[in-house]
Amino acid sequence: MRRDAGTGTGTWRGSRPWTLCSREVRPREVRSRGIRSRDDQERGAVTAELAVALPAVVLVLVVVLTLAAAAGAQMRSADAARAAARAAAIGEDDATVRATALRVAGDDATVGVVRGDPWVEVRVTTPVVGGWLSGSPLRARGEAVAWVEP
Repeated sequence: MRRDAGTGTGTWRGSRPWTLCSREVRPREVRSRGIRSRDDQERGAVTAELAVALPAVVLVLVVVLTLAAAAGAQMRSADAARAAARAAAIGEDDATVRATALRVAGDDATVGVVRGDPWVEVRVTTPVVGGWLSGSPLRARGEAVAWVEP
């Protein structure tokens, strides 16, 4: 048997097109469909696994994003309390101290100023974005104490 050089198909002259060497390999459409192959039995398995795992992935993503939002709100609250305590320490009135804290923490923050004899304490509380997922609103709190300059 000689290789058919004219067709370029790689078939051997006088043989069936799916016969290679001594082993017979049949094309997919020629194979019998009586027994389902492994590929056919596992068809859709990835989709089913994704459908089961996707809610867990979404839940983890929501928790991570809520924790990131809580950390950001906590840092903003602490920075706002520090800036407001510094403003109170240099002799600013309570309205200016509150305005300073609200400028840093945001308009939805709650600011409390307590003046003692040589000290001033500022507490800033801000809501956490996405905190409603926990069932109750989450709030981040920051406190700062500063010595009032004479």
